[in-house]
Amino acid sequence: MKPLSRHKRYTYLFICYVLFFALIPVVAFYASGYRIGEDWTVTQTGGFFVHTSENGVLLTVDNEPSKVLGIFGSGFFVQNLKPGIYDIAVTKTGFVPWYKKVAVFEGVVEETSSLLIPERIIFQELKADEDSTLLESGLATTTDKDSRTISSGKSIFEIVSKSFEENVPVKEEEIDRDELLELFPENAIIKDEVVIYESNNSIETVWLGKQESIPYFFCIFGDCEAEIIAYVSPEDIVHFDFYPNRTDTIIISTEKGIYAVSLDKTPPQFFHPIYKSSGSDFRVVEGNLYIKDGQNFYRVLL
Repeated sequence: MKPLSRHKRYTYLFICYVLFFALIPVVAFYASGYRIGEDWTVTQTGGFFVHTSENGVLLTVDNEPSKVLGIFGSGFFVQNLKPGIYDIAVTKTGFVPWYKKVAVFEGVVEETSSLLIPERIIFQELKADEDSTLLESGLATTTDKDSRTISSGKSIFEIVSKSFEENVPVKEEEIDRDELLELFPENAIIKDEVVIYESNNSIETVWLGKQESIPYFFCIFGDCEAEIIAYVSPEDIVHFDFYPNRTDTIIISTEKGIYAVSLDKTPPQFFHPIYKSSGSDFRVVEGNLYIKDGQNFYRVLL
């Protein structure tokens, strides 16, 4: 093969230099998060972060598998997305899938939080035996009962059973309730500057903090309000409280059962039954969910 002449080598080298310096602005353009839209307009990309308390979950964006969360992760960060509405799903084997629409804006990272509830919820029955000890027997969503029992102190049973005698929540932190009632109805509950109360079978939610730190569940596609009607129940609400260890989700009981409801109204709003039995009720005690069905008490393992 005949070697290239010096002239051709210099020519090719010159072309490579031209291409290299011509591509630098393009690479910098894309690396800075800018894209060319369909109408040839320049737009800056955005992204979103999805919190999750479970490991080994899969994130899907517009029906395309995106990321799998490892055992040390706390959420998914997706970036370099063009502005628009994206359909996301968080799934894990054995759990109810969580779906949400997320709006992506130029130069902004949106935030949301998934909630995964087991498809087969376990209920531990609480009983006080003759020796005044507490017995917990595993009770699944079917009628089959687990034979194992765990003995512990009596105080938990007493606290749980007594909590159903009054239609007020057992709070994780003490607050000045009289001061709270001056601003909101008597049934109001406050947690981490988030207030929820029931009015005419509607759950109303108020943010007490600064507007610049308003939580994502007060916003719908970037439009945020400090006071929202988070959920309107078609049935009479018997009791309501925050979901254990969360402020973006509540639990309500009606005549037909007990349900988890997201305060985030961005579609689709999460709504899932926890316990479907007429006349049942619940309380959140020391961060745990307990259910009363007739004369029986159950601890819910979520």
